[in-house]
Amino acid sequence: LEDFGHRALGESDVMTPRMAEQPENLLTVIRARMMSPEAARSADIHARQAQVRRTALAEITRRLGGRWDRRLVFAWWYRRLARFFALREANRHHLMYYSAAVWNLLLRLGELLTAQSLLDTREDIFFLTLEERTELPSGGTAGHWRDTVRARRAARARQAGLSVPDTIHDWNDPSRGPGQDGNEEDGRVLRGLPVSAGKVTGVARVIASVEQWGRLAPGDILVTPVIDPGMAPILAIAGGVIAEMGGSLSHGAIIAREYGVPAVVNVGRAMTRLPDGTRVSVDADAGEIWLDAAADS
Repeated sequence: LEDFGHRALGESDVMTPRMAEQPENLLTVIRARMMSPEAARSADIHARQAQVRRTALAEITRRLGGRWDRRLVFAWWYRRLARFFALREANRHHLMYYSAAVWNLLLRLGELLTAQSLLDTREDIFFLTLEERTELPSGGTAGHWRDTVRARRAARARQAGLSVPDTIHDWNDPSRGPGQDGNEEDGRVLRGLPVSAGKVTGVARVIASVEQWGRLAPGDILVTPVIDPGMAPILAIAGGVIAEMGGSLSHGAIIAREYGVPAVVNVGRAMTRLPDGTRVSVDADAGEIWLDAAADS
């Protein structure tokens, strides 16, 4: 909790609760990992990743042939990109300390204003602008601020239920991008973008929030809207990942590769096309997810 408590799902949003406020979720993941004989050890993951790296570098060297100039340029870029990706994740990790600090300060302000009967709950503070937070103690009535918060809560709930297309070609003619409908073939295969290689078969677990982490058992296939950086703890026990959104250079994809977890993203409607408990096979080399016919019976 000391090392990871300041992280969260959707952590770029300052109103998102931090892991330290929900320790039972992290403890559930730790317990599942400790009690499972199949959970991969860190040393095994590093060994596997080292072998994958050696194989890939050997293939690149073979393709470059005897061109020492190309080998030199590649080596220069390879070292710097490897360092860049590590620093990129470290930068986000430490940046979230500031986000967590702002979260705590705002909640404390919310508590003080709630004690003055200006707000109903401390979380109401997140539905006011910076200017309004400054004016709140001295301007308007309690009813005015409460009405403002209620209206914005309702608007946020409506917006959260909206579904938008991946691509808009012009503002009057939204068009679904490739893969938006799941790229079905005979209704039993979905396709997406492979971002972390490997093949695995397991039970699909649809996870949409931190509160659902306890439902993921070691070896299960995590099905989620996006591979959030805050999901790092459960990637340690997931057998594979399927996400509706994402890219090969996203934070989540980088973390999935570090853990050596097969992952396919941009799988349209994965959350609804893959019912919880369905047995699936993930081919993260080809970007395909196969539904097991036996699992439906």
